[in-house]
Amino acid sequence: TKDSPPPPDCLAPMALSVFSAYLSVTRGLQRDYMLEPAGSHGVWGLDDYHCLPFYFGACQLQGNQGDADVTPQSVHNADLLRTRGDDLMYLGCIRYVKELKPGVPFFESSPMLDDISRLPSWGRVSRGLLRLYEGEVLDKMPVVQHFEFGALFKATWTPSQPPREAPTRTFINGPGGEECIAPWAQPDPGLGPSNGSMPPMQAPWSRNPGTGTGRGRSGGLPPTTRAPWAK
Repeated sequence: TKDSPPPPDCLAPMALSVFSAYLSVTRGLQRDYMLEPAGSHGVWGLDDYHCLPFYFGACQLQGNQGDADVTPQSVHNADLLRTRGDDLMYLGCIRYVKELKPGVPFFESSPMLDDISRLPSWGRVSRGLLRLYEGEVLDKMPVVQHFEFGALFKATWTPSQPPREAPTRTFINGPGGEECIAPWAQPDPGLGPSNGSMPPMQAPWSRNPGTGTGRGRSGGLPPTTRAPWAK
């Protein structure tokens, strides 16, 4: 409905039916007008908005649900793609990719999909595709800004995140068993007890008298530049 999400038991059938119809329309437009999906990584990634059909297709096959003969390696079986691509969304997506790029080895045209086919189960495939969708779509403002936000899909992300502080301590112990501390967190004998913060940077000429060379040792002034013959 408009004001409330559908019941959970309807989500899977809705996703498969709605996205199947959506893909049919978009693929028809791409073929008729010789268009290409606007991908951001070329062959080295899935098109941003085409992550979901692959993800939904992997979820459809998760647990095999009577399709024990269909494994991630089945994407290399042309007969299976032809006979099962209409009812299994993942195989249909793979079939369409191969139709767009005939005569090109699959590992060259779609290296990421070829790598995914080596995973041992559809559960692993679906979890990886979900992380890919979160990283490439939901976590990127230039992509997700085109979504239709509203009561069902709210824009509740944080506009910006505070910068992370560089760690000063690790879980690795030193040779004597003591805790390793980053160089910038080491206590400076001349500055008193360390509070874990970086010591202030000092210009060479601001050091204590007696630590410099040449003229300008005292008074906190920089040494005067002198010509070699004036030494």
